[in-house]
Amino acid sequence: MTYTFCGVELANPFFLAPMAGLSDRPFRAIALELGAGLVFTEMVSAAGLARGDRKTVSLLPSPEEAPRVGVQLFGGRPEDFRAATLKLNELPVPFVDVNFGCPARKVVRSGCGVALMREPARVRAILAAVCSVANKPVLAKIRAGWDEGERNAVEIARVARECGAAAVTVHGRTGRQGFTGLADWAAVRAVVADGSLPVTGNGDIVTAAQAVRALEDSGCAAVMIGRGACGNPWIFREAAALLAGREAPRRTDAELGATMARHLLLAVAEHGIRRGVQTMRRHLIWYARGRAGGHEFRRRMVRQDDPRDVLREIEAFVAGAA
Repeated sequence: MTYTFCGVELANPFFLAPMAGLSDRPFRAIALELGAGLVFTEMVSAAGLARGDRKTVSLLPSPEEAPRVGVQLFGGRPEDFRAATLKLNELPVPFVDVNFGCPARKVVRSGCGVALMREPARVRAILAAVCSVANKPVLAKIRAGWDEGERNAVEIARVARECGAAAVTVHGRTGRQGFTGLADWAAVRAVVADGSLPVTGNGDIVTAAQAVRALEDSGCAAVMIGRGACGNPWIFREAAALLAGREAPRRTDAELGATMARHLLLAVAEHGIRRGVQTMRRHLIWYARGRAGGHEFRRRMVRQDDPRDVLREIEAFVAGAA
């Protein structure tokens, strides 16, 4: 079974969201192995990429993974987006995604992310700059609006269409909400109903059944999963099976342990021993969430610095939780 999104063939319509500090190369690899149809990088600074900043460039996908990894750019200046897009044209990534949805305080204070939704003219200038040079489909990530008084997702989606974007991702929360409260999928459905562009819906998807139901009920072209995939990357495999009318394969305890260990080793290879272990602590805690012995495992994890000790802890945890 294949699925076509904006002219690109993918395995299914269930995507891993771009998440700063989380959707790095190791987590993307795990998500793809466990069935994600598409994954995205962490937010990549358009200005940093434009000037060739080494740390920014390191966030880009490797050549091997690039065909299944969209790159999300953030920033505030059209000229930076244009220069960054020209560099992305040289990579075999399938999509350029422009961020108008990040609610992080530091990003908003700089006039980027969801703050841009308050300035449709700047959104237009940025998207026009990207679409004028991109050699691959351009996506836009937005929210329901800035706050309850400024819910303009439909307007911004129309701007995206007029600039030549191929699709828009709508997160059901407002910028003011951040990640609190509940995502309003009525905002997602409103953009779908407007018919400006294909829509990927995002917000509060934590089970495979929810992902399939959201896809079917909203009329979206795809569903994006963020925090619901943290500790549960099997959600992609399960959602794809349910959508195809198959029984979702059960995750075994052995697979849980093997995935935790593989994720750890990928993180150490990517980031080095110290940072790799530190990066993995929250992932491992998420993997253990809701399972017997999870609290004790979390308490032990915050004290571990050696990956060999972490592997032993994983083995003991899985054996005790079986």
